[in-house]
Amino acid sequence: MEQEKPTTLDCGPRTICRRHIMAGSYLYKCMWEALQQRIRMILINMQLTPYVL
Repeated sequence: MEQEKPTTLDCGPRTICRRHIMAGSYLYKCMWEALQQRIRMILINMQLTPYVL
């Protein structure tokens, strides 16, 4: 298992997302990227299970 790279947490801190709240859509992009990385980790962990999307 690879450790989370610093680039993975670029949008992690609330301060960064908070800064983009004005942009609105940019905030969603920030949250979406963080979500995608979590989904990736989940899918990698579920590779051994038959339940694959």
